[in-house]
Amino acid sequence: MKEKKKALRLPIGLFLFFITYTICLKMINVQQIGPRHSEVGFATINQFFSSMIGTHSFWYQLTEILGIFPLLLMGYFALRGFLQLCIRKKISLIDQEILGLGFLYAAIAGFYIFFEKVVINYRPILVEGQLEASYPSSHTFLAVSVLFSAFFY
Repeated sequence: MKEKKKALRLPIGLFLFFITYTICLKMINVQQIGPRHSEVGFATINQFFSSMIGTHSFWYQLTEILGIFPLLLMGYFALRGFLQLCIRKKISLIDQEILGLGFLYAAIAGFYIFFEKVVINYRPILVEGQLEASYPSSHTFLAVSVLFSAFFY
């Protein structure tokens, strides 16, 4: 039991950091510096890096392509769980790790949908002429969540 509590420290700590950072992003140095005067948190820092680095469609396309790998990994584990369900005929007989990954991936999908509807920050550029949510970065969120969970599987 002690080891389970110890194992939960890092995920809980990271989740609390995520919540704190999200609240700060909505409250600290919020200015209308984005496209169409959209509000951006930590505006001074964001504007500094945006002017220093600029925007390049190459990086967006690269992350779009690399974002396929975590989706394939999710599909692999989903297929594996589905095959176990077909063979073993009961959900209780599916490996606990596979079920855990399934619940985690469902939570990831839920958070993704939530943050598409509840916009915290916008991208510094228009995507196909429209404002697009940029926080949390869907590519980073997906890659970190899926790849770390697969690593610990």
